[in-house]
Amino acid sequence: MASYYDILLLAIPSALGVGLVVSLHDAVSFHQGLVFGTMLSTVVLFEAMVRNPPVEPTRPEVAASVLVILAWLTSGTLYVL
Repeated sequence: MASYYDILLLAIPSALGVGLVVSLHDAVSFHQGLVFGTMLSTVVLFEAMVRNPPVEPTRPEVAASVLVILAWLTSGTLYVL
């Protein structure tokens, strides 16, 4: 049986696939659909890494690495927009 984190790992490429399907609509460009899928996968990553991490959330190294990764994702998303 798949664990909670296995389902989240499958949800990340699925969210990007949803963005790809959205970009097939005539009113949405490819880049807009990709940004939409990226935002969905970012929500999944936030759930997996911040709200319900697989390790002890009290360790400062974990909190620092999560903040760095989220800052990297945010800056990459803002660069695309």
